[in-house]
Amino acid sequence: MPIFEIRPTLGTVRPGETVDKADLSNPWAVFDNDIDRVVIECVNTLTPEWEDKMAGRLRRLHL
Repeated sequence: MPIFEIRPTLGTVRPGETVDKADLSNPWAVFDNDIDRVVIECVNTLTPEWEDKMAGRLRRLHL
């Protein structure tokens, strides 16, 4: 999957959407939460295409 197909996925993450209310005043907590959710979305988007390809490489490396 080309990188440009990931961009719509990134748009699904709204800043501060799942941050605990007690942490909303902490910009680092909001940023950390957002980055975590972006990573999860990217992994979920890319995994179906890449898991078989990466599994084959890991088998060759004996990992």
